Amino acid sequence: MGCCCGDPWSSEFCSPDISSRVIFGENTAENPGMCSMLNGCALIFDRLVLAQIGFMDSRFGRYGHEHTELTLRTVRAGYGGGVLRSPEGDSHLFKVIEGGLEALAVGGHGSQAEADANHKVMVVIRNDPV
Repeated sequence: MGCCCGDPWSSEFCSPDISSRVIFGENTAENPGMCSMLNGCALIFDRLVLAQIGFMDSRFGRYGHEHTELTLRTVRAGYGGGVLRSPEGDSHLFKVIEGGLEALAVGGHGSQAEADANHKVMVVIRNDPV
């Protein structure tokens, strides 16, 4: 599970609001936390992972869901997390590490209509092969 030892990986820098939702792990590069929430503000990828899965999908517009789809694709390829199976439904778990970053509240740069349009794209492609 670790981000070291030459294995390709992906993760997200973990802000305090994400830290409180970590299920297990230490939020370090050697022992990443595993969390069911993803904010997409500071994603990090090994270049070998991006070479395999590609970059953000150009079918998305400028606001919403593109980072989630990229991260779910990473998990489907075997990097950056896993799926927690339960009778109530599956949950994705994402690797997170502390990065010393502080998330600041800023005004949105997109609209709800843009987010809704991107959600429609996400529904169609979320389980496409990697």
